[in-house]
Amino acid sequence: RSLDRIHIDPSPRQSVISIIARTKRLMAKQRLSAVVVDYLQLIDTGRSKEKSRREEVDGLSRELKIAAREIGVPLIVLCQLSRESERDAGPPKLSHFRESGAIEQDADNALMLWRLQGMTIGCNVAKQRNGPTGIVCLNFDRDTQTYRDSGERYDWRKNKLVTESGEPVPPPEGDDRDGELVW
Repeated sequence: RSLDRIHIDPSPRQSVISIIARTKRLMAKQRLSAVVVDYLQLIDTGRSKEKSRREEVDGLSRELKIAAREIGVPLIVLCQLSRESERDAGPPKLSHFRESGAIEQDADNALMLWRLQGMTIGCNVAKQRNGPTGIVCLNFDRDTQTYRDSGERYDWRKNKLVTESGEPVPPPEGDDRDGELVW
């Protein structure tokens, strides 16, 4: 199923209620295949002084879970990871979600991306309620702006890309960015 259209709403300071209302108005005019929220920690909560930031993000996570069921299309919510994910060796984990444990509880699926080497990224399918989890290695194609299975795998014990036979994949020539993501 392909996306019918892409609609971008650049309105600042959106709340969950305004996201739902705008989505429903748009759905009345056209069919939607999915809604993407970029990103969770920027959603306006009205900032109650009685609540900690963690409690606010927990509440946002729950509200978005309910909203996804209400609007009836997949709701994809981008989320920031904690700095701990940069210090830990290996792929990002569910515990790396910033400011909330509720995100991992409320999500039906959780995919976490990180750069392995060159144009290869790791996609950790860390949670999937109705399917398998694991790590998929993808190559980014600049010309088509798409990701494709790289045919390589990630060895978490070595924290490296390896071929199907287990041999390390050499870094591409000219890849001296040391983890800097450049598209």
